[in-house]
Amino acid sequence: MKSILPTGWLLPAIAVLSGWGCVHLHNAAENRQATAAVQHFQQFQTNSGGVYGVMLANHQKAELAMSARLTAAAEQDFQARAGGVTSKTWGRIRDELARAMETLPGASNTVASEFTRFVGQITGARAALKSDTEALTALQAERAAAENAALQWQARWIFFRGALETFASASGNHLPDRRSLDQARRDIERRPVGDSTVGEILKGDLANLEKLRVAGLVNAYTLDLFDPTAAPGLKVQMLGLGEDLARAGIARAKTTIEYLNSVTNLFSNWNQALGLQAKHLQLAQNPLGSLLTADPGLVETRVLATLERFRSQNCLTQLEVCGQALEWYAVALSFDRAAIDELSRKPASLEHEHSIRISRINASEREALLARGLQSLERYHSGGITPEQIANLLQAAEAAGIGVIGARLH
Repeated sequence: MKSILPTGWLLPAIAVLSGWGCVHLHNAAENRQATAAVQHFQQFQTNSGGVYGVMLANHQKAELAMSARLTAAAEQDFQARAGGVTSKTWGRIRDELARAMETLPGASNTVASEFTRFVGQITGARAALKSDTEALTALQAERAAAENAALQWQARWIFFRGALETFASASGNHLPDRRSLDQARRDIERRPVGDSTVGEILKGDLANLEKLRVAGLVNAYTLDLFDPTAAPGLKVQMLGLGEDLARAGIARAKTTIEYLNSVTNLFSNWNQALGLQAKHLQLAQNPLGSLLTADPGLVETRVLATLERFRSQNCLTQLEVCGQALEWYAVALSFDRAAIDELSRKPASLEHEHSIRISRINASEREALLARGLQSLERYHSGGITPEQIANLLQAAEAAGIGVIGARLH
């Protein structure tokens, strides 16, 4: 088959295809630099996540230490209150109980309002999680298709090159016989591509191909099937980036949901603690009220003097009433108050922990942008066509006398 173009048509054709993004000149030095950049950044990624892990560990240690100090302080406060209560008057104890009771409705309303607000945010976070999960599923399917397209590109290129080599190896102007062509085709189809072979990947392409016909392959495996605008090799990386960002979105939504659940549980416990304090305050107020009603003069009397008088008079019932009032007074204003104070500082602690976790996810997003960019650069430089390949294809095409690409380009 005689060429319809002058000798040397293939190099300009490759240049045109390269301009479309189909092929590019391979540069070994730039490939090594790109590979090194990817490796260095992977090392950075391995170490960078540890920063946030250390921050979380330090935060948790600080929380444990703070809780231990507050527990010890509550115990000390209880001992001090129980020990110093005898110097107080019954009127002062009554007033302290009343003031503590007065603050409860406002605190309960605030806690209930915050609980409702955070529960509402959970709905939005779950919607975001569903959206990101659906996006990830779609991206995974699209990336799988892109990876398959990239393998097809590679397999078609190998098959096309093998066909050229087969015809170029024929002596003189004599085409290979059918038996040689069939054997050449089987050999080409067995060539590896990734974890598969040319024949397995191009099963659909080759189903109706009875024999190697170079003129048809030139059309099919260049202008027709090599879609330069698709650039599947880079598309895989971009879709991979989309997956990275979708995974980050899922992690962010899950982290936010966990945070919101923790906060709502906290407010629920806080509300229960307020209710428990209200119960204990009431347990203190009831016997104290009955005591002061029976003897109004006790309002200005110190506790110690009252206890000594009831003991000397063997007033066991009154002593029991005094003991109940003092016990629940000490519990409500020491242990209960300490528990409420502990819960009241927890939202800020949970928010700080949440911010660290979100910062780690945000950092992973920025790292994904850089990593996928470097991987795309590596993939670009590791691919392409070398000057030696151009020379070999030029020689093979010249020997085969093919001019179809040039005809189509013109």
